[in-house]
Formats: sequence, structure tokens, C-alpha cells
Amino acid sequence: MQAVSIHTGCLDPHSKLEDIKGQLLSLHGKSALQRFADNIQDGGDVSGLLGDLQEAVNDYMVCL
Repeated sequence: MQAVSIHTGCLDPHSKLEDIKGQLLSLHGKSALQRFADNIQDGGDVSGLLGDLQEAVNDYMVCL
């Protein structure tokens, strides 16, 4: 009996993390006035980044 892998390949968690880092740095680089004006949009962006971070960590754990 042979073991069959159902996992077809690993995505690169490092590149995902670098992308998340770049987006967070972009948010961090905004002026106080820009952050105030974009508060609701930025909250949605951060929420999406948290989901991306969770996915990257899960991919990393699966690919070990």
C-alpha cells in the first residue's frame, strides 16, 4: 500500500509575509491626517491583512 499525498504543492509563505509587511509599512507611513481620513478603509485593509497572515502561517505549518 502506497501513501498518496493530497497536497499538490506549497505556496511560498515567505513571499506572502513580505507582501503583508509591505502593505503594513504603507499603512504605517501615512500621515496622521491621512490615517484619520482613511480610518474605515484602513480598518478593512488591516482586517484583510490579518486573514492573509493567518493563511500564510497555515501554509507554513502545512509545508513543514
